Amino acid sequence: MKFTLSITTRDEFTEGPEVAVVEIDNHLKSRIRQLASAVKILNVYSVRELNGYPTFLMRAHDQETENGPIVPREPEGGFEEMACRAECVTLNVTDSGFYWNGYVKHTDIRFETQTVPLSDLGIAPEPAHPTVETLEKIEASICTGSINDPAIQQVVLREVRKTLLQPDDPYLGIVLEGGLVQAIVTDAPKLTGNWKVMVIDYDTDGTDPELLTPVPQGDGSLASAWVHADYITEAEIDLKAVWESLK
Repeated sequence: MKFTLSITTRDEFTEGPEVAVVEIDNHLKSRIRQLASAVKILNVYSVRELNGYPTFLMRAHDQETENGPIVPREPEGGFEEMACRAECVTLNVTDSGFYWNGYVKHTDIRFETQTVPLSDLGIAPEPAHPTVETLEKIEASICTGSINDPAIQQVVLREVRKTLLQPDDPYLGIVLEGGLVQAIVTDAPKLTGNWKVMVIDYDTDGTDPELLTPVPQGDGSLASAWVHADYITEAEIDLKAVWESLK
């Protein structure tokens, strides 16, 4: 997906690039999605990182029409070529869009691209987590309603909190290395807290028969396997971004 973005500088009388052309591949799209999620989690305006994806060019003003698309062109001559050389280029992501900024190389001339809405990449805005105030209002409505038993109130409130705070689409990852299960991780540990997890391996060559477990099959037969109990831990990797990169 290619975007042609207009550029502004802090001083209209300074020379800098006029257009940024960016090819957004699956890797960059996934990264933008990650950073947009980080904005919500950290409760900040934007998150930025160094990113050299854009190509900086000039505009072919004589080929553009009113309300028509931006027409980029290669820089002509040494002066324009110098103006299109950039450094310290950063990708900036907010909860609703993203843009690039940077400096003309070896100068203090700062430029910034127009902002692209996240929706242009098919990225839906991250739902805001319920605030403490929201949960307090729910708690108050429960306590002043028809549920008068304090013990029942606590159970209801606990379940409401669990429902509101759980992710819309939980993800589960099984991490392997050298053919062995290293970890089973999730981004929704509260939903899997009571799960009984087993690793079942039918590759039993060289395994002591006393260590094998009979596993009932769908047809009523038994198959021997090496089985051990495992547990699910909270993911330290971005499972959602990994899933999205498969699309």
